[in-house]
Amino acid sequence: MGQRHQIYIVQKKQNKYSALTAHHHQWCFGITAATNCIRLVEAIRRAKVRDGKFESFYCYDQREFDTLVTSIYGIDDDGFVSMVDDEREYLIEDGQIRPERGDNNDGCTLVIVDYDSNTIRACMFTPHHVEGKERHKCRAWTPYTPLQYAKFYYLDPLEQEGFHKSRIADLKTGNVGTVTKQEFKKIMAASLAKEFADECEVENV
Repeated sequence: MGQRHQIYIVQKKQNKYSALTAHHHQWCFGITAATNCIRLVEAIRRAKVRDGKFESFYCYDQREFDTLVTSIYGIDDDGFVSMVDDEREYLIEDGQIRPERGDNNDGCTLVIVDYDSNTIRACMFTPHHVEGKERHKCRAWTPYTPLQYAKFYYLDPLEQEGFHKSRIADLKTGNVGTVTKQEFKKIMAASLAKEFADECEVENV
């Protein structure tokens, strides 16, 4: 049971992408997942920028990224604590993330720490599907902004009641940068090749 979500952090150096972390959360979806994505980007940005400069030697260790993910995703606004599991062993292979291997029914968060352009950006996507009310609009292996992701769960996420005001404010103003479809496909090359191979096997049966 649960609404299962994974969180990935990937770094880009000299136009090459390599995975830093892969975490699993058993109950993360909708506005909570969308705003956690925004908060994670902001936390990494604060940790890496000093006096207006993007510092490569701040927050570069995988353990530091682990701390940020578990802190943001593991404790909610009411102080409720939930487990955030490290799943690098299953979800990273040869430095590449492999989301199709995750136990997932409510999408993923991808954060890119780009040392080539000194920027941090993110997107949300699903390797399978999501379980929101508007799930029929969601396409697998497609990058979405946090607000676009939230719209798969609510017709108007910015007018949702029952959430802390800070969550709605984050969703309205949060800037996570843009992950293009081309960049997303490059990062997901191994996974997409596997998905395509599986489709061919089915067609040839």
